[in-house]
Amino acid sequence: MLEFITRKLDRRKLWRLLRDYPEYAPPFQGKKLKRAQAEANFEFFMGQRTSRIAYLARLLAEFSIQLQLVPEGLPPLDVWLLRYGGFLIPPRHCDTIYALGYYEPAWKGLYAGMNVIHDLSVFAGEYIIKFNPDARWGLCVGDGKRGARDMMGYYHPCIFGIHPHHPGFNDIYPLYMAFEVFNCCDGSRSRHEGQWLPGRRQEDFFRKWGDDNEFVRRMNFWANPNAPPPIPYSHLELR
Repeated sequence: MLEFITRKLDRRKLWRLLRDYPEYAPPFQGKKLKRAQAEANFEFFMGQRTSRIAYLARLLAEFSIQLQLVPEGLPPLDVWLLRYGGFLIPPRHCDTIYALGYYEPAWKGLYAGMNVIHDLSVFAGEYIIKFNPDARWGLCVGDGKRGARDMMGYYHPCIFGIHPHHPGFNDIYPLYMAFEVFNCCDGSRSRHEGQWLPGRRQEDFFRKWGDDNEFVRRMNFWANPNAPPPIPYSHLELR
């Protein structure tokens, strides 16, 4: 009962603050963007990074968290994400993935938390770039093959050049940080709903979003230019 009351109070406090949180709205929305429109959206994104992080810092200050691009700033944010991140995602009946991918519906009302998810991804990307000299923001345009438009991150700002030894994050399929933060928040929501079990295989490359310290662990990996290659899943000991 106490946990239920705490979660209810947490959600109420967060959504009270979201009423005045600035909306992120690039010039062009929708699924069928042209390349020039996607590039205009990317330029808009690049010009908005500083202000978006400032908005996020003001929000987190209400929870006594100082947003910093330093390693010691990650653990408090990890704890905050597990506690509050699940409340940023719209209800399950909403078309959240479409909103994330195409900015439709607009990030208002039930979708207001998407603005914070976006800004958390900006912060995460800036952190990775600060400590990984090979990483950089870029526009994901796919590989030119049929179906590229349907992949997550297409025509979105992504992080390129993280680890050349990791085939999942290269110049064709980069790291779509907004989707990672969204999944992190979804892990928090699963914990709130009692649908989550902790990961038990500590040797896995990535454990489940929603695990304690998973945000810190992934950020440290992506920000490390000398991170070791992940162990292939086929080589992991089955338990």
